[in-house]
Amino acid sequence: MSSTPQCHIISAGDFHGISIPIQQDDYVIAVDGGYLYCKENNIIPNCLIGDFDSLIKSNIPNDIPVYSHPSEKDDTDTMLAVKEALSLGYRTIHMHACTGDRLDHTMANMQTLLYISKQNAKGYLYAKTECFTVVTNSTLKLPASDQGIFSVLSISDVSTGVCIKGGKYEAINTTLRSQIPLGVRNAFIGKEVHISLKTGSLLISWDY
Repeated sequence: MSSTPQCHIISAGDFHGISIPIQQDDYVIAVDGGYLYCKENNIIPNCLIGDFDSLIKSNIPNDIPVYSHPSEKDDTDTMLAVKEALSLGYRTIHMHACTGDRLDHTMANMQTLLYISKQNAKGYLYAKTECFTVVTNSTLKLPASDQGIFSVLSISDVSTGVCIKGGKYEAINTTLRSQIPLGVRNAFIGKEVHISLKTGSLLISWDY
């Protein structure tokens, strides 16, 4: 996506591998039990963040910075990691192992994508077969594919001026609303897909 150093966050949800290669200059944040995924896959994180409810004390490393937080706090561990990445100046953040059986945490991480977008940065969340991102008052281009599904949903109350070009179902200057999932399950047809909007925020997912 970019040659500029980026940040990878590896959390403690369901792990499906690293969907985009970690480059030498990228920054890796392990989140609580996500540190075990790093160990299992020979990934050396730059730091470890969490309240350590999913990583026992004996597994906490002593050779990297460890930022411990109380379990009773306003931010999720993943949100703490995102805020750390943004404070260090990273503008592209890749979120791994951020989905799973706990649907509340998955939804919280979708909201975290919105937070990233509101900071004028780019966030990508990788599930087993799908990637998610949020765009705010902006555009997104998806690479051409002969198969696969993508969805465009309003994560703000109203998103105006929505345009979708290159998919099976196109839209021109459409208004999407958070309570009506009108843009779910579009399809690739071998063309680049261009998505844009004038105001609001869109949660976009696609098969990868």
